[in-house]
Amino acid sequence: MKYRNFRNLNRPLRGRSKSAARCCCSPHPEMRVTVAPRNHHHLAIHPIMTQPLSRRNFLWKSSLAAGAAAILNPVLHAKANGPRGVLATDSTDRIALDFISQFSTNPAYLGGGVAARLAGEIPAITHIAALLTDFSALRSALGTPKRSGIGKVHINGNQLTFSAGTREFVILLSHGDHPASPAAEMNTPVFRFAHQALQFRLATDEFSDPFQTARALKFLHESNDPCVAFEDLLEGAIEAKAFGLAKGADFDLRKSRVLSLDGSSMAFGIVAAFSKKLSILAETVSQEDMTELLDSNLLNTAFATHFGQSVKPAIGRFETLRSRAGSGYSDAAVWMACILETQVREGTVGRFLSPDNRLRQLAARDAMQQAIQLLV
Repeated sequence: MKYRNFRNLNRPLRGRSKSAARCCCSPHPEMRVTVAPRNHHHLAIHPIMTQPLSRRNFLWKSSLAAGAAAILNPVLHAKANGPRGVLATDSTDRIALDFISQFSTNPAYLGGGVAARLAGEIPAITHIAALLTDFSALRSALGTPKRSGIGKVHINGNQLTFSAGTREFVILLSHGDHPASPAAEMNTPVFRFAHQALQFRLATDEFSDPFQTARALKFLHESNDPCVAFEDLLEGAIEAKAFGLAKGADFDLRKSRVLSLDGSSMAFGIVAAFSKKLSILAETVSQEDMTELLDSNLLNTAFATHFGQSVKPAIGRFETLRSRAGSGYSDAAVWMACILETQVREGTVGRFLSPDNRLRQLAARDAMQQAIQLLV
């Protein structure tokens, strides 16, 4: 595969349309994070949002993806070639697949969304791995995405995200002999949960389930670091709800053990882990699950140490503010206004919001802006 004209990718595109120049050389206007002046309600979530499309950045990250796949794929196919089946798809999926077929081939659905689709459910976010075949076609497609029914396009290294209809798609592109691995999204060949290794290759209907997840949430690793263990617990709750995975007794035991810890000595780490997942957590899990977290010894001791106040009163405030806010405000915004009220009022809440991917960054931004409006 030959690539051409890479030297000029990050320079102004003379003779091209302004829309193409914006998409190829700078973040798309729809992808910019709108923030207030530096001294008021600053939300520092820029890094992932400002990567230009460049050959060096793409090749480096896609090489990581291919390397992870080279390690994992023999294991996937040797240990778990599951029954062939038909994934639940719809017209939105076809729009997305038609779009990426302009510049890639051999697509495969990844992660927990595979389990959901095999059960006849369509997840809100779809992860797909594909092999890049034409870099020039990719650049051209990114210049005119609306012609394909695609919006909110963003590329960071080898990871392409966009919206189609009301759903979001995350595409992991590779350029080598191996398609991108699901683990490549985390830039590591290590999975935290069994369902993250699921793959369904569309060309062959080949289903791979190396850890035999069977629609259950299974931890593959347990960290000795309480902050990491707590973050894994939150992520497990989010993904179990999003993909319809059964939590099981193992999850409940871990949750009970972690939430009973004293968070005083690791207050910053616990507060940071909770805050960066707050928006997606509040929009995904039930109110009962949120109440259980806010009532835990871990969160209350951590918040009391770091902020000088317990987080438990937020449980009662949520009911009052939720009824007053109306349907125009998200649960994430209401919970943020209740849990981080002081930080929202002082304009420092952005310091505690550092979501770990672009889609969650956008959700955190929207929740923060609504929380500000609620407390004005």
